[in-house]
Amino acid sequence: MAPVIHLVRHAQGYHNLSIENQWIRDPDLTDLGKQQCEELCKIFPYHDKITHLVASPIRRTIFTCQFSFAPAVKAGKKIVALQDAQEVSLYPCDVGSDVEPLEKEFGDLVDFGSLTDDWNKKTTDSKYYPDPKKLEARARDTRLWLLLRPGEVIYTKYDNTWTPFAISRVFKKIATNADGLRSYSIDCWNYMYYDGQLRREMHTFDVHPFSGEEAIHNLPVIPARFFAGADKDMTPAEATAEQIRLGKLVWELYKKPSYKAYHLKDRGSRPDLTPRQSEDGGKENDCRGVDADGDVDVFACENRRPQEGFCQQQQQWRIGNAL
Repeated sequence: MAPVIHLVRHAQGYHNLSIENQWIRDPDLTDLGKQQCEELCKIFPYHDKITHLVASPIRRTIFTCQFSFAPAVKAGKKIVALQDAQEVSLYPCDVGSDVEPLEKEFGDLVDFGSLTDDWNKKTTDSKYYPDPKKLEARARDTRLWLLLRPGEVIYTKYDNTWTPFAISRVFKKIATNADGLRSYSIDCWNYMYYDGQLRREMHTFDVHPFSGEEAIHNLPVIPARFFAGADKDMTPAEATAEQIRLGKLVWELYKKPSYKAYHLKDRGSRPDLTPRQSEDGGKENDCRGVDADGDVDVFACENRRPQEGFCQQQQQWRIGNAL
């Protein structure tokens, strides 16, 4: 199921009271603004379903998020300060505070880890300068940030096959074109089978810049909650269930075979199924059909890989020929 994003405008700040107040740097909420947050908190019906809290690093937006979604904050959800979501204009009221004062004011309630030291600089060469093209670019970056979160499962083409990976981190490459647009690089991982072992392998995939909007299913990486199968004939839930089924099957196939070997000696109508002893005194587990003394061994195949062709089912018994 696709996630639901609730968009909330900040509550009333002191800059909203008069034109002169727009010259206040990064103003606080008014008492009415705080009451507006309390009212929203009371009527919002999905506090228990919140998975992420994201706000512009402007103080009034952080306070609006903190007070409006207080139950989620009290439950331990951190507010992520996302600098690409900040206000557009050059008025002092729309220019945020430096990172250090923000960290001192909000402490552990807010994650400022992704903020750069120049996040509040709006010079003409900054991506935050009020220019329509730059606004469009960072709006796209914000949508990608919301779409591709660390820990999410994505599908992408790997060896011409749609393959699932878990996102480890998402970062931007250095701009290489005249527009200053940067690709998103996605570090992710999955398990690969090499040399008899399942190993965690890291991979990196890129999402190149695009203008305007782009359908999610046309991106080179698709979150699992939107993936409709290689032929686009499944629901995301069906695609996930199929991947889980295949994962369990692969796990069974990659298990190494384990055998028990026994002596088969004539005891009238019943064979002696005594476990064979190895030279060091322990029970020997191998795949030999004939012992050195000419006895015929009985094999019990407990686990196998089908490609080895030893037996078709668990606990199937076979008797080797003594030649």
